[in-house]
Amino acid sequence: MIHSHLIEGRLAFPPELRYTPNGNQVATMRLLFNDSYRDKSGNWKNGKTRSLDVTCWRELAERVVELNKGDLVLVELGNDLFARTNGQYTNISASAQNVFVSMRYDGASSHREPKPDSERIVTTADGETYSADKWAQLNEADAETESEAAEPVTV
Repeated sequence: MIHSHLIEGRLAFPPELRYTPNGNQVATMRLLFNDSYRDKSGNWKNGKTRSLDVTCWRELAERVVELNKGDLVLVELGNDLFARTNGQYTNISASAQNVFVSMRYDGASSHREPKPDSERIVTTADGETYSADKWAQLNEADAETESEAAEPVTV
């Protein structure tokens, strides 16, 4: 059985990028979250704020350092969720499998550049592959042939 834990919260500080002695990238960030509830009079109240220390590895670590303090994110946690109690405080930590920017209250943008058509591949139903440019040329030629073949019908 696969378990997935997804937590939404705001970053307490910008993620910090470091490197292990082996050269692997590792980023740490603290996520703050709380539960909202209705009190006896029906008004929404914020519950106690809790924190989760998240560790991101390799390529994910390089990407999360672009996030800022206060960003609302969703973190898909690994199976290494760990809680440690120190006096009255409990510290929870885990590794991230993935991090998503939440667009519930704020917008987000992508920094990814789209591939040029010449690098995109189209595969037909019969398994033939073409570059997107070649596929567009073939479709334009087919459309011209069909329009020329269609003769007007007079009734």
